[in-house]
Amino acid sequence: MRIPLQRIVVDVEIVLPDLLRPIEGAMAHREPARREGALHRDLARLADATSGRIVSFASTHGLLRRRTDWVRAVATAEARGPILAMGHRMLDDLAALRTWVEAGAVGEPPDGVRAVGAIVAAFAELPEPILQGAALAASGAADAQVEAAIGDQAIDSADFFARLGGLAAPLLDGRRSIASVPRPKLLLAIDGLECAARLLGGLDEPATEVEAMGGVPEILWSMIANQPEAFLHPALVNQDNADSLRFIEELADETLDDWRQVARALAVRNADVRVLHRALGTEGVDRAEQARLAELYVALAGFDPPSALTAVELAERLLPLYRAAVEAGLMAEGTWPVRRGATVGLYGRAMLALWTELTEAPVLVMCATEGCAGRFVLTRHRTYCDRCQADRKRDSVRRSRANAGPATRADVNWGP
Repeated sequence: MRIPLQRIVVDVEIVLPDLLRPIEGAMAHREPARREGALHRDLARLADATSGRIVSFASTHGLLRRRTDWVRAVATAEARGPILAMGHRMLDDLAALRTWVEAGAVGEPPDGVRAVGAIVAAFAELPEPILQGAALAASGAADAQVEAAIGDQAIDSADFFARLGGLAAPLLDGRRSIASVPRPKLLLAIDGLECAARLLGGLDEPATEVEAMGGVPEILWSMIANQPEAFLHPALVNQDNADSLRFIEELADETLDDWRQVARALAVRNADVRVLHRALGTEGVDRAEQARLAELYVALAGFDPPSALTAVELAERLLPLYRAAVEAGLMAEGTWPVRRGATVGLYGRAMLALWTELTEAPVLVMCATEGCAGRFVLTRHRTYCDRCQADRKRDSVRRSRANAGPATRADVNWGP
Protein backbone atom coordinates (compact mmCIF):
# COMPACT_ATOMS: atom_id res chain seq x y z
CA MET A 1 0.00 0.00 0.00
CA ARG A 2 1.53 3.30 -1.04
CA ILE A 3 -0.17 5.24 1.74
CA PRO A 4 1.99 7.59 3.83
CA LEU A 5 0.82 6.29 7.21
CA GLN A 6 2.84 6.09 10.41
CA ARG A 7 2.98 3.28 12.97
CA ILE A 8 4.31 3.14 16.51
CA VAL A 9 6.29 0.05 17.48
CA VAL A 10 7.77 -0.90 20.83
CA ASP A 11 8.91 -4.16 22.37
CA VAL A 12 5.99 -5.72 24.23
CA GLU A 13 5.58 -8.39 26.86
CA ILE A 14 2.76 -10.39 28.43
CA VAL A 15 1.55 -9.03 31.75
CA LEU A 16 -0.51 -11.48 33.80
CA PRO A 17 -2.94 -12.83 33.09
CA ASP A 18 -2.65 -12.30 29.31
CA LEU A 19 -2.33 -8.58 28.61
CA LEU A 20 0.11 -7.29 26.00
CA ARG A 21 1.83 -4.15 27.18
CA PRO A 22 4.97 -2.23 26.16
CA ILE A 23 7.99 -3.31 28.20
CA GLU A 24 8.69 -0.66 30.82
CA GLY A 25 11.57 1.49 29.63
CA ALA A 26 11.52 0.07 26.10
CA MET A 27 12.05 2.68 23.39
CA ALA A 28 9.01 3.46 21.26
CA HIS A 29 9.52 4.27 17.57
CA ARG A 30 7.32 6.21 15.17
CA GLU A 31 8.11 5.06 11.66
CA PRO A 32 6.59 4.90 8.16
CA ALA A 33 4.24 1.90 7.76
CA ARG A 34 5.93 0.41 4.70
CA ARG A 35 5.66 -2.95 2.94
CA GLU A 36 2.29 -3.79 4.48
CA GLY A 37 0.30 -4.87 1.44
CA ALA A 38 -0.09 -8.39 2.89
CA LEU A 39 -0.59 -7.29 6.51
CA HIS A 40 -4.19 -8.59 6.62
CA ARG A 41 -3.01 -12.05 5.59
CA ASP A 42 -0.02 -12.02 7.96
CA LEU A 43 -2.22 -11.06 10.90
CA ALA A 44 -4.80 -13.71 10.00
CA ARG A 45 -2.14 -16.41 10.39
CA LEU A 46 -2.02 -15.69 14.12
CA ALA A 47 -5.46 -17.24 14.76
CA ASP A 48 -3.90 -20.25 16.50
CA ALA A 49 -0.46 -18.80 17.16
CA THR A 50 1.52 -19.23 20.36
CA SER A 51 1.80 -16.32 22.76
CA GLY A 52 5.48 -15.93 21.84
CA ARG A 53 4.68 -15.54 18.15
CA ILE A 54 2.01 -12.93 18.89
CA VAL A 55 4.43 -10.99 21.11
CA SER A 56 7.06 -11.06 18.36
CA PHE A 57 4.56 -9.88 15.73
CA ALA A 58 3.30 -7.06 17.99
CA SER A 59 6.87 -5.95 18.71
CA THR A 60 7.56 -5.75 14.97
CA HIS A 61 4.32 -4.29 13.59
CA GLY A 62 2.79 -2.52 16.59
CA LEU A 63 -0.22 -3.26 18.77
CA LEU A 64 -3.79 -3.55 17.45
CA ARG A 65 -4.85 -0.20 18.93
CA ARG A 66 -8.53 -0.63 18.20
CA ARG A 67 -10.59 2.44 19.00
CA THR A 68 -13.12 1.99 21.77
CA ASP A 69 -16.59 3.54 21.90
CA TRP A 70 -15.20 6.23 24.21
CA VAL A 71 -12.62 7.44 21.68
CA ARG A 72 -15.22 7.34 18.90
CA ALA A 73 -17.48 9.51 21.05
CA VAL A 74 -14.90 12.09 22.12
CA ALA A 75 -13.45 12.35 18.60
CA THR A 76 -16.76 13.53 17.09
CA ALA A 77 -17.53 17.10 16.02
CA GLU A 78 -20.14 17.28 18.80
CA ALA A 79 -17.41 16.82 21.41
CA ARG A 80 -15.13 19.50 20.00
CA GLY A 81 -16.33 22.22 22.40
CA PRO A 82 -14.59 20.74 25.47
CA ILE A 83 -11.42 20.30 23.39
CA LEU A 84 -11.44 23.98 22.42
CA ALA A 85 -12.01 24.90 26.08
CA MET A 86 -9.09 22.65 27.05
CA GLY A 87 -6.85 24.68 24.75
CA HIS A 88 -8.07 27.95 26.30
CA ARG A 89 -7.48 26.66 29.85
CA MET A 90 -4.01 25.51 28.89
CA LEU A 91 -3.28 28.92 27.37
CA ASP A 92 -4.36 30.70 30.58
CA ASP A 93 -2.24 28.38 32.74
CA LEU A 94 0.79 28.93 30.49
CA ALA A 95 0.30 32.71 30.69
CA ALA A 96 0.29 32.55 34.52
CA LEU A 97 3.37 30.36 34.45
CA ARG A 98 5.15 32.73 32.04
CA THR A 99 4.49 35.66 34.38
CA TRP A 100 6.05 33.71 37.28
CA VAL A 101 9.09 32.67 35.20
CA GLU A 102 9.69 36.18 33.82
CA ALA A 103 9.47 37.56 37.37
CA GLY A 104 12.42 35.38 38.36
CA ALA A 105 10.79 32.00 39.11
CA VAL A 106 11.16 32.58 42.85
CA GLY A 107 9.64 29.99 45.15
CA GLU A 108 6.86 27.75 43.93
CA PRO A 109 4.72 28.45 40.82
CA PRO A 110 1.23 29.89 41.35
CA ASP A 111 -1.51 27.62 42.65
CA GLY A 112 -3.27 25.68 39.93
CA VAL A 113 -0.43 25.68 37.41
CA ARG A 114 1.95 23.22 39.05
CA ALA A 115 0.83 20.45 36.68
CA VAL A 116 1.34 22.49 33.52
CA GLY A 117 4.61 23.77 35.00
CA ALA A 118 5.84 20.19 35.38
CA ILE A 119 4.94 19.42 31.76
CA VAL A 120 6.70 22.59 30.60
CA ALA A 121 9.78 21.66 32.64
CA ALA A 122 9.72 18.14 31.17
CA PHE A 123 9.63 19.62 27.66
CA ALA A 124 12.44 21.97 28.63
CA GLU A 125 14.64 18.87 29.08
CA LEU A 126 14.71 18.57 25.30
CA PRO A 127 17.77 19.93 23.48
CA GLU A 128 17.40 23.64 22.76
CA PRO A 129 17.40 23.22 18.94
CA ILE A 130 14.35 20.96 19.28
CA LEU A 131 12.54 23.52 21.43
CA GLN A 132 13.29 26.21 18.86
CA GLY A 133 12.14 23.95 16.04
CA ALA A 134 8.94 23.02 17.91
CA ALA A 135 8.10 26.68 18.47
CA LEU A 136 8.70 27.39 14.78
CA ALA A 137 6.61 24.40 13.67
CA ALA A 138 3.74 25.29 15.98
CA SER A 139 3.74 28.86 14.61
CA GLY A 140 3.42 27.56 11.03
CA ALA A 141 6.99 27.96 9.82
CA ALA A 142 8.08 26.14 6.68
CA ASP A 143 9.49 22.61 7.01
CA ALA A 144 12.92 23.73 5.78
CA GLN A 145 13.10 26.41 8.49
CA VAL A 146 12.11 23.91 11.21
CA GLU A 147 14.60 21.31 9.97
CA ALA A 148 17.38 23.90 9.86
CA ALA A 149 16.66 24.88 13.47
CA ILE A 150 16.67 21.27 14.71
CA GLY A 151 19.68 20.15 12.68
CA ASP A 152 20.94 16.77 13.88
CA GLN A 153 19.16 16.95 17.27
CA ALA A 154 15.92 15.24 16.14
CA ILE A 155 14.36 12.74 18.57
CA ASP A 156 11.58 10.18 18.24
CA SER A 157 8.40 11.95 19.35
CA ALA A 158 6.71 8.64 20.24
CA ASP A 159 9.51 7.76 22.66
CA PHE A 160 9.50 11.20 24.27
CA PHE A 161 5.74 11.05 24.74
CA ALA A 162 6.04 7.60 26.33
CA ARG A 163 8.61 8.97 28.81
CA LEU A 164 6.77 12.23 29.56
CA GLY A 165 5.15 10.97 32.77
CA GLY A 166 8.49 9.81 34.14
CA LEU A 167 10.10 13.15 33.33
CA ALA A 168 7.27 15.09 34.99
CA ALA A 169 7.02 12.87 38.10
CA PRO A 170 9.85 14.41 40.20
CA LEU A 171 8.56 17.90 39.36
CA LEU A 172 5.06 17.00 40.51
CA ASP A 173 5.92 15.21 43.74
CA GLY A 174 8.38 17.84 44.96
CA ARG A 175 11.61 15.92 44.46
CA ARG A 176 12.71 18.60 42.05
CA SER A 177 11.77 22.26 41.73
CA ILE A 178 10.54 23.73 38.44
CA ALA A 179 12.72 26.74 39.27
CA SER A 180 15.80 24.52 38.92
CA VAL A 181 15.27 24.43 35.13
CA PRO A 182 17.11 27.28 33.31
CA ARG A 183 14.70 30.12 32.63
CA PRO A 184 15.57 30.50 28.92
CA LYS A 185 14.66 26.85 28.32
CA LEU A 186 11.42 27.20 30.32
CA LEU A 187 10.44 30.20 28.21
CA LEU A 188 11.25 28.36 24.98
CA ALA A 189 9.11 25.42 26.12
CA ILE A 190 6.28 27.81 27.03
CA ASP A 191 6.53 29.38 23.55
CA GLY A 192 6.06 26.03 21.85
CA LEU A 193 3.26 24.86 24.13
CA GLU A 194 1.45 28.20 23.82
CA CYS A 195 1.39 27.77 20.05
CA ALA A 196 0.02 24.25 20.52
CA ALA A 197 -2.62 25.53 22.98
CA ARG A 198 -3.76 28.21 20.52
CA LEU A 199 -4.14 25.55 17.82
CA LEU A 200 -6.01 23.26 20.22
CA GLY A 201 -8.27 26.15 21.21
CA GLY A 202 -9.08 27.04 17.59
CA LEU A 203 -7.40 30.46 17.87
CA ASP A 204 -4.81 29.95 15.10
CA GLU A 205 -4.88 28.30 11.70
CA PRO A 206 -2.89 25.03 11.66
CA ALA A 207 0.03 24.47 9.31
CA THR A 208 -0.55 22.38 6.19
CA GLU A 209 1.01 19.28 7.74
CA VAL A 210 -1.26 19.54 10.79
CA GLU A 211 -4.31 20.11 8.58
CA ALA A 212 -3.47 17.02 6.54
CA MET A 213 -3.62 14.87 9.69
CA GLY A 214 -7.08 16.18 10.62
CA GLY A 215 -6.11 19.11 12.80
CA VAL A 216 -4.94 19.27 16.41
CA PRO A 217 -8.00 17.50 17.95
CA GLU A 218 -7.57 14.48 15.66
CA ILE A 219 -3.84 14.38 16.42
CA LEU A 220 -4.66 14.46 20.14
CA TRP A 221 -7.08 11.53 19.89
CA SER A 222 -4.60 9.67 17.73
CA MET A 223 -1.99 10.06 20.49
CA ILE A 224 -4.44 8.73 23.08
CA ALA A 225 -5.50 5.81 20.87
CA ASN A 226 -1.96 4.81 19.88
CA GLN A 227 -0.11 5.38 23.17
CA PRO A 228 -2.69 5.11 25.96
CA GLU A 229 -0.07 3.78 28.40
CA ALA A 230 1.55 7.23 28.46
CA PHE A 231 -1.62 8.65 30.03
CA LEU A 232 -1.67 5.92 32.68
CA HIS A 233 1.57 7.00 34.32
CA PRO A 234 0.72 7.68 38.00
CA ALA A 235 2.34 11.11 37.85
CA LEU A 236 -0.14 12.28 35.20
CA VAL A 237 -3.28 11.07 36.99
CA ASN A 238 -5.06 13.79 38.96
CA GLN A 239 -8.58 14.81 39.99
CA ASP A 240 -9.18 16.47 36.61
CA ASN A 241 -8.61 13.31 34.58
CA ALA A 242 -9.33 10.50 37.06
CA ASP A 243 -12.83 9.98 35.65
CA SER A 244 -11.42 9.11 32.23
CA LEU A 245 -8.83 6.66 33.61
CA ARG A 246 -10.96 3.55 33.06
CA PHE A 247 -11.55 4.54 29.43
CA ILE A 248 -7.82 4.90 28.86
CA GLU A 249 -7.26 1.49 30.44
CA GLU A 250 -9.80 -0.02 28.02
CA LEU A 251 -7.73 1.35 25.15
CA ALA A 252 -4.51 -0.03 26.57
CA ASP A 253 -5.85 -3.51 27.38
CA GLU A 254 -5.14 -5.96 24.55
CA THR A 255 -5.26 -9.65 25.41
CA LEU A 256 -3.95 -12.67 23.56
CA ASP A 257 -7.57 -13.69 23.06
CA ASP A 258 -8.31 -10.29 21.46
CA TRP A 259 -5.49 -10.89 19.00
CA ARG A 260 -6.66 -14.39 18.12
CA GLN A 261 -10.25 -13.22 17.63
CA VAL A 262 -9.10 -10.44 15.30
CA ALA A 263 -6.94 -12.93 13.39
CA ARG A 264 -9.87 -15.35 12.96
CA ALA A 265 -12.18 -12.57 11.76
CA LEU A 266 -9.58 -11.41 9.24
CA ALA A 267 -9.07 -14.98 8.01
CA VAL A 268 -12.80 -15.16 7.23
CA ARG A 269 -12.71 -11.80 5.44
CA ASN A 270 -9.66 -12.84 3.44
CA ALA A 271 -11.42 -16.01 2.32
CA ASP A 272 -14.51 -13.99 1.33
CA VAL A 273 -12.38 -11.67 -0.81
CA ARG A 274 -10.76 -14.65 -2.55
CA VAL A 275 -14.17 -16.15 -3.34
CA LEU A 276 -15.42 -12.82 -4.67
CA HIS A 277 -12.42 -12.46 -6.96
CA ARG A 278 -12.73 -16.02 -8.22
CA ALA A 279 -16.41 -15.49 -8.98
CA LEU A 280 -15.64 -12.31 -10.91
CA GLY A 281 -12.66 -13.81 -12.72
CA THR A 282 -12.13 -16.75 -15.03
CA GLU A 283 -11.57 -19.26 -12.23
CA GLY A 284 -15.20 -19.58 -11.20
CA VAL A 285 -16.52 -20.96 -7.91
CA ASP A 286 -17.89 -24.31 -6.78
CA ARG A 287 -21.31 -24.91 -5.23
CA ALA A 288 -20.13 -24.36 -1.64
CA GLU A 289 -18.50 -21.06 -2.57
CA GLN A 290 -21.61 -19.87 -4.40
CA ALA A 291 -23.61 -20.72 -1.27
CA ARG A 292 -21.16 -18.59 0.73
CA LEU A 293 -21.74 -15.68 -1.66
CA ALA A 294 -25.50 -16.01 -1.16
CA GLU A 295 -25.00 -16.13 2.62
CA LEU A 296 -22.91 -12.96 2.53
CA TYR A 297 -25.52 -11.24 0.39
CA VAL A 298 -28.27 -11.99 2.91
CA ALA A 299 -26.07 -10.72 5.75
CA LEU A 300 -25.21 -7.45 3.98
CA ALA A 301 -28.35 -6.71 1.95
CA GLY A 302 -30.89 -8.07 4.41
CA PHE A 303 -32.77 -10.29 1.96
CA ASP A 304 -32.22 -13.33 -0.24
CA PRO A 305 -30.80 -12.76 -3.72
CA PRO A 306 -32.89 -13.92 -6.72
CA SER A 307 -32.27 -17.62 -7.32
CA ALA A 308 -31.76 -17.01 -11.05
CA LEU A 309 -28.57 -14.98 -10.49
CA THR A 310 -25.35 -16.57 -11.69
CA ALA A 311 -22.29 -16.56 -9.47
CA VAL A 312 -20.83 -13.68 -11.48
CA GLU A 313 -24.02 -11.61 -11.16
CA LEU A 314 -24.23 -12.33 -7.46
CA ALA A 315 -20.59 -11.33 -6.96
CA GLU A 316 -21.18 -8.11 -8.92
CA ARG A 317 -23.96 -7.20 -6.51
CA LEU A 318 -21.98 -8.28 -3.49
CA LEU A 319 -18.76 -6.39 -4.23
CA PRO A 320 -20.09 -2.85 -3.49
CA LEU A 321 -21.91 -4.15 -0.40
CA TYR A 322 -18.76 -5.79 0.94
CA ARG A 323 -16.72 -2.70 0.14
CA ALA A 324 -19.20 -0.52 2.05
CA ALA A 325 -19.01 -2.87 5.04
CA VAL A 326 -15.20 -2.73 5.11
CA GLU A 327 -15.24 1.07 4.81
CA ALA A 328 -17.77 1.29 7.67
CA GLY A 329 -15.38 -0.78 9.79
CA LEU A 330 -12.50 1.50 8.89
CA MET A 331 -14.59 4.56 9.71
CA ALA A 332 -15.39 3.12 13.15
CA GLU A 333 -11.63 2.80 13.73
CA GLY A 334 -11.03 6.43 12.74
CA THR A 335 -9.03 5.26 9.72
CA TRP A 336 -11.46 6.26 6.97
CA PRO A 337 -11.22 8.56 5.12
CA VAL A 338 -7.44 8.10 5.00
CA ARG A 339 -5.39 11.09 6.12
CA ARG A 340 -1.85 11.60 4.95
CA GLY A 341 0.72 11.08 7.69
CA ALA A 342 -1.80 9.73 10.22
CA THR A 343 -0.59 7.30 12.87
CA VAL A 344 -2.73 4.15 12.61
CA GLY A 345 -2.76 1.01 14.75
CA LEU A 346 -2.12 -2.48 13.41
CA TYR A 347 -5.81 -3.39 13.07
CA GLY A 348 -6.66 -0.28 11.05
CA ARG A 349 -3.71 -0.81 8.72
CA ALA A 350 -4.62 -4.49 8.22
CA MET A 351 -8.16 -3.48 7.28
CA LEU A 352 -6.77 -0.96 4.79
CA ALA A 353 -4.67 -3.73 3.24
CA LEU A 354 -7.83 -5.85 2.99
CA TRP A 355 -9.69 -2.95 1.32
CA THR A 356 -6.88 -2.59 -1.21
CA GLU A 357 -7.02 -6.28 -2.13
CA LEU A 358 -10.82 -6.26 -2.28
CA THR A 359 -11.16 -3.21 -4.53
CA GLU A 360 -7.88 -3.48 -6.47
CA ALA A 361 -7.95 0.32 -6.42
CA PRO A 362 -5.65 3.01 -5.05
CA VAL A 363 -6.69 4.47 -1.72
CA LEU A 364 -8.05 7.99 -1.91
CA VAL A 365 -6.50 10.42 0.58
CA MET A 366 -8.59 13.04 2.36
CA CYS A 367 -8.10 16.70 1.45
CA ALA A 368 -6.29 18.63 4.17
CA THR A 369 -8.76 21.55 4.13
CA GLU A 370 -10.93 21.41 7.25
CA GLY A 371 -14.52 20.51 6.37
CA CYS A 372 -13.72 19.56 2.77
CA ALA A 373 -14.91 16.12 1.68
CA GLY A 374 -12.64 16.07 -1.38
CA ARG A 375 -10.31 13.14 -1.96
CA PHE A 376 -7.55 12.38 -4.40
CA VAL A 377 -5.16 9.64 -5.48
CA LEU A 378 -1.93 10.33 -3.66
CA THR A 379 1.04 11.82 -5.45
CA ARG A 380 4.27 13.07 -3.92
CA HIS A 381 3.77 15.96 -1.48
CA ARG A 382 0.14 16.50 -2.47
CA THR A 383 -2.22 17.44 0.40
CA TYR A 384 -5.24 19.14 -1.23
CA CYS A 385 -7.99 18.10 -3.67
CA ASP A 386 -8.25 19.69 -7.12
CA ARG A 387 -10.78 22.33 -6.05
CA CYS A 388 -8.89 23.37 -2.92
CA GLN A 389 -5.57 23.47 -4.81
CA ALA A 390 -7.15 25.83 -7.36
CA ASP A 391 -8.68 27.98 -4.58
CA ARG A 392 -5.35 28.21 -2.74
CA LYS A 393 -3.54 29.12 -5.94
CA ARG A 394 -6.05 31.94 -6.64
CA ASP A 395 -5.74 33.18 -3.04
CA SER A 396 -1.95 33.17 -3.32
CA VAL A 397 -2.08 35.22 -6.52
CA ARG A 398 -4.49 37.72 -4.91
CA ARG A 399 -2.24 38.09 -1.85
CA SER A 400 0.82 38.62 -4.06
CA ARG A 401 -0.98 41.34 -6.02
CA ALA A 402 -2.24 42.98 -2.83
CA ASN A 403 1.23 42.98 -1.28
CA ALA A 404 2.70 44.48 -4.46
CA GLY A 405 0.39 47.51 -4.09
CA PRO A 406 -1.09 49.67 -6.89
CA ALA A 407 1.01 50.27 -9.97
CA THR A 408 2.63 53.72 -10.33
CA ARG A 409 3.69 55.51 -13.48
CA ALA A 410 7.23 54.27 -12.88
CA ASP A 411 5.95 50.70 -12.80
CA VAL A 412 4.35 50.94 -16.22
CA ASN A 413 6.34 50.03 -19.30
CA TRP A 414 5.48 52.81 -21.77
CA GLY A 415 7.67 51.41 -24.48
CA PRO A 416 10.73 52.96 -26.14
